[in-house]
Amino acid sequence: MKVRKTLTATGALILSVSLLTGFAGPAVTPTAVAAGVSNNKTAVAETYRGTAVAQMDDSEVFSAVSNPTSFKDLPKSHWAYTAIMNAVQKGYFKGYDDGTFKPSAPVTREEFAVLLSRVSTNQAGSGAVAFPDIKGKWSEQGVIDAINKGFINPSTYAAGFKPTQAMTRIEMVRWMANGLSAANPEYAQAIKDMAETVLPVKEYYAGTLNKSDYGVIGLMMGTGIMNGYENGQFGGNNTTSRAEVASILLRLEEVQKKSPDDFFNLRQMRELGTQGINAETMGYKFDDSENGMTFKNVIQGKKLSLKNNAGSVVMHHVIIIDPNNTNSIYYPLFFGEGSDVRNSIGEGGYLTASLITVTPNRDNFTAKTLYDASTVDILGGEGYSVGKSAKYGHPTLEYKLIGTDFKKGVPRKYYDVNVMRSPEYMLKISNLGVRFRGDSTLILRANVN
Repeated sequence: MKVRKTLTATGALILSVSLLTGFAGPAVTPTAVAAGVSNNKTAVAETYRGTAVAQMDDSEVFSAVSNPTSFKDLPKSHWAYTAIMNAVQKGYFKGYDDGTFKPSAPVTREEFAVLLSRVSTNQAGSGAVAFPDIKGKWSEQGVIDAINKGFINPSTYAAGFKPTQAMTRIEMVRWMANGLSAANPEYAQAIKDMAETVLPVKEYYAGTLNKSDYGVIGLMMGTGIMNGYENGQFGGNNTTSRAEVASILLRLEEVQKKSPDDFFNLRQMRELGTQGINAETMGYKFDDSENGMTFKNVIQGKKLSLKNNAGSVVMHHVIIIDPNNTNSIYYPLFFGEGSDVRNSIGEGGYLTASLITVTPNRDNFTAKTLYDASTVDILGGEGYSVGKSAKYGHPTLEYKLIGTDFKKGVPRKYYDVNVMRSPEYMLKISNLGVRFRGDSTLILRANVN
């Protein structure tokens, strides 16, 4: 921490208090400053929850320093300019003494803990004890507050907090998920619901994500607090910059005011996790679902025999996507630049992307064979190209694979893409549904409730 006294041309003393990390304490008002001038000639300014003290003469006047309105290394063209300036004005961040913000600098554990404690509206508990390696540091009280507000689980850092270690994205995800769950049990339930969800990131399809993180990553993506990168990856092991964190904190600030049901993407991710299909979120309902006649109970994960002894198919999950809703978290999987998937969707149509494993029982098995032999109306789509959406690494059925990648007795896992009527359009034709035949037959119709 630095305490600097500056004498202005009018003889007024400006006392500026700054942390070496470039993080701001709560705003100091003229009233608070005046109250801090005591008879023992000492001015006291609040930093985090401690004090910065500067000796003063009786004639010296303590004046508050306003938040900076610009930084030498932050042009207005910077992608995070608005977010950074908003975070600065809210008192979450401040710049450095040399007039820079250092937007690309990494954020450490202690810094992120302090930031969370400032942004969060959680009711703080008590009893948290400082980690031995933060005692006496500028961040001590902030880290304690982050623990008391539910963001940090001390048992995770039994070997030491290592306060100056750079935060990774997955560590940030876990902390923020903890904090939201502590404030609202529905967020904790949302995390549980997404233990088996579909995450639209490359690592999910590559199988390199820790499964225990599915729910917390889903919470961040479903609420929009954090998203994947342009290359399709989530990048959980990447460190985070001050610019990124400024944007993330402003989103967290808004999310903590809402409930999980306020987020469409979170609702569909939860339903995919618990039911294997996002049907209700998209406006559909299975007949007799109240009595257990659901995709999860009747179809998901079960070996379905194809007609004419053509083979078998297992349906893992079904994603229903409105081709006109670019805000759907699953839209980028199939509608990237160069994709021709939209060409097969007519007026009033929704895309169905069914992750299936097909095991042919004959040679010369094709998508047409699956279409003719399937007991599920939405299976048997033709080959397609997802264009640049291939960056996600999800298994698709490219045109070039038709007739060459289906081999007798060899399982083939991919997204079968087809079309079903939107709920609105389905209602126009007497609500004729879509059939899923397993040991029992399910009918999926527009939800009229």
